[in-house]
Amino acid sequence: MASLCACGASSGGDPGSDSGSDRDTGEPWTWTGELALTDAHQFSHEASLRLPVAQVAEQADVRIDWDGLRTDMLGQPFDVATEVDRVVLAHFATLLPDELAAALASDELPQVDLDLYGLCEAEGGTSCALSEFSLGGNDIEAEAHLVEAAEGTWLVSLATVTEEATRYRTMLVLEPLASATAETASLEEGACDLAVSAELGAGEALRLPLGEVPAVSWADLELDGRGEALEATRVDRLRVARFDEDLAALEADFRSLERLAAESWRWDVEGRVAVDLAEAPLDGSAAPFQGVDAAGTWLLTLECSSCTSPMPLFLGRLEGR
Repeated sequence: MASLCACGASSGGDPGSDSGSDRDTGEPWTWTGELALTDAHQFSHEASLRLPVAQVAEQADVRIDWDGLRTDMLGQPFDVATEVDRVVLAHFATLLPDELAAALASDELPQVDLDLYGLCEAEGGTSCALSEFSLGGNDIEAEAHLVEAAEGTWLVSLATVTEEATRYRTMLVLEPLASATAETASLEEGACDLAVSAELGAGEALRLPLGEVPAVSWADLELDGRGEALEATRVDRLRVARFDEDLAALEADFRSLERLAAESWRWDVEGRVAVDLAEAPLDGSAAPFQGVDAAGTWLLTLECSSCTSPMPLFLGRLEGR
């Protein structure tokens, strides 16, 4: 990394001093006030998505119902009466359900394959009929296209929408059949599941002096946690969080990472490749950030608030020395 020589704070001196030697290795290091994120600091993860399929009558005004849900696809508590703001209906022209599930899990959904798209505002309800989906106020007439012979896959997604992000909570595939009679498709508890295996200790720790409020740069970051090319333009949030759990416990319950944070700070970094953490965090974050301490586990993540996958694009461990 450019500003921290893979070492830690000085031994026998002020941990915030400009230079010294690492207490573990004895090697010299210099702290310049910036953390430069690189692929060497990246965590690793694998994800797979199980998409449930509902067989419905073709060309019917099918009603999508989610009243029975209590958890989302990450297994987290989910209040459908207050947390479903929008329902998204999309048809992907050539992708089979298994191919679509793989693309969603890796957040590599080819937009060129999307040939029909519509929204239904939930407004506190727990169902939407296909005739209620529109785009720009125009009925997309989805039911007219819902036929068995048509290629591709119909996908329904429930989303929680805030000023800061659109979070996809669970999904369902509609399979139209000439022989089917069902005109209701229900999203059932536990049917949609995003399984994740994460290794938080895969990368080198990002070491900085205790109590230091650094600038952070990711201009040299090239890969995401799956080892695939990182699209820097997707990064729009940076988060620093402290956890009472150790790495092993966080890996075991990785899907609950956001809920487990004892403290969390978030910054809007859309269109940027660096941010000074002395800047005011987003509304709703704890403020101000005063650097890391020696208690608990500290993680830094780069996130995409509009991506279908909830996985961070970067996750690194922070160690105050």
